[in-house]
Amino acid sequence: MKRITALFATDFSSSAENALNYFINFARPFEVKLYVLHVVEVPLIPTEVPYERLFDKQISDKKDLGAKLMKTTTRILELCNNVEVNHILAEGDPQEEINKASDKCNADLIIMGNKKGGFFTRIFSGDTVAGMIENGSRKILAISEDVHFRPIKTIVYACAISVRDHNNINELSEYAKAFDAEIIILNVRDKLEQEYPEIAAVMLDEIMDHVHYKNIKLITKTGTNISAIIKKFIDEIDTDLVVMATHHRSFFEAILTGSTTEKSIEYSKPSYAHISSSG
Repeated sequence: MKRITALFATDFSSSAENALNYFINFARPFEVKLYVLHVVEVPLIPTEVPYERLFDKQISDKKDLGAKLMKTTTRILELCNNVEVNHILAEGDPQEEINKASDKCNADLIIMGNKKGGFFTRIFSGDTVAGMIENGSRKILAISEDVHFRPIKTIVYACAISVRDHNNINELSEYAKAFDAEIIILNVRDKLEQEYPEIAAVMLDEIMDHVHYKNIKLITKTGTNISAIIKKFIDEIDTDLVVMATHHRSFFEAILTGSTTEKSIEYSKPSYAHISSSG
């Protein structure tokens, strides 16, 4: 059984609770060590507020938040017998504290709720999830608040395929095996050279030699509107999990640039999540 160390970052919102529910189901085939983290953003002290009153309120808030973390921990333990749970209460900038905690516990995955509005739309709003996905060094499982878990049968790994993807696909295959899922490598390119079909066949052979997981296929799509191509593809084949590697800077940046239409694309399917793999 694969062992996962995961960090669940929660603000106790409905989207965070939905992400936790998703992960509890996602994690059932694995042995899991889970850290539940809440970050308190520390405001500047207003001069008109007496320090003693502010300090008393902070102590009271910490007690309440600690109780909420304990309640979340208890609920996880009641639902799962394959999970070891710890909780962390931190103060500071959420993105910075999540990165610190994930490094300290050496997390394989950071679990985060993503407010409704679509992954590529939210990436421009400066929220914590978007910042973590774009800039983080850990893998992110970001669950939109209208997405509910269902057995994972189809995983799409969207990239401009290269040898740098072998390790990511190898690691992804460990998750795919647990669900007996098919991995589709969606290779998106702006144009195709005449000899590309033979090159693609060689690349797939190299991947199969490296990964040792047989339920994988490679599909190539061409076009300049990368996010639209990905959206159309995952809608057409009823995708359960979308995976992207942010180490493909040119590929990832192509999704984050372009026309207003491209920026505002939302995934409307109620059946996907995102793992951002920084490799």
